[in-house]
Amino acid sequence: MTVEYPRFRNILAVTTAFVGIQLLLGILIGIIRILVSKATGIPVGSTFLNISYISAALLAYIIVLKRFHRKSRLDPGSFFRRDTLSPFLSAGFALVMMGFILLMCEMDNIMAEWKPMPSLFSSQLETMLAAPGILAFIQVVLMPALLEELLFRGYFLQGLKGTCTAGKAVVGTALLFGLIHINPWQMVSAVPLGLVFGWFAWKTGSIILPLFGHALNNLLYLVSYKYARYFAPLGVVQMQGEDIVHLSPALLLAGAAAAAAGGWIVLHALRGQQTPLPRRIPRDPEALPPDVPVGTAGPSESRSPLDGEGPVE
Repeated sequence: MTVEYPRFRNILAVTTAFVGIQLLLGILIGIIRILVSKATGIPVGSTFLNISYISAALLAYIIVLKRFHRKSRLDPGSFFRRDTLSPFLSAGFALVMMGFILLMCEMDNIMAEWKPMPSLFSSQLETMLAAPGILAFIQVVLMPALLEELLFRGYFLQGLKGTCTAGKAVVGTALLFGLIHINPWQMVSAVPLGLVFGWFAWKTGSIILPLFGHALNNLLYLVSYKYARYFAPLGVVQMQGEDIVHLSPALLLAGAAAAAAGGWIVLHALRGQQTPLPRRIPRDPEALPPDVPVGTAGPSESRSPLDGEGPVE
């Protein structure tokens, strides 16, 4: 079976449409905020903005995911496979992520010191981070981890396995992952993280580890923003006012060691493991025998390269 969709140009078009939808919804939120303020004479609070941002993001993802799912016929259940995730591999991934997050955090600090983030971007980011606990958790941790991984390391990356090489798919989706953040200062760490998440998702055929890694990264970012003052007495950060400006050399060295050790474990855990390929839902599910669930290969598709094990990339 020849796979026609998605190709990388389709991924690029969908990402561009997604960014456009986000921008339009952002403008609409701004207009509503101004109209409500003028009508009531009361400034619109941050809670309204946070709920609006959550609603707009959900709407944008629903529109894009629904259309992409229909055209690609990818089975999202296959993105959550666990048979390729050994405890050894998971432990290695945890070490890689802990070290990598620390290094990316310091990269963000250096970027902010060299070129501070303009208020256009920082004000929106601070509105999200300063939200009440549950709203901040949903907006900063839960939604980005689940929806971004489902789209980029799920539908996009797994879909490209039928039409694209590993290198092009991982690098391309990582760059587009950085693009959807719109904020160039966030792209500095988003693209490298996208490369790590993409490599793991390609190798395992699962978004479970990238999803947890993404959630961990965003959770630590949220915690460091809200509770930065508690880190100073530990001697692991350099503070300026209430902001963390640099991590200590000892912490960075520990992070680099953890990432290196985790990388060694991961490479050994994946040795000899084949790269899984995603399942696609048949165009006519009723054509399958009664005992074959939708989303799995029927007899006529048993030799499809998208429904079995592929060669090691």
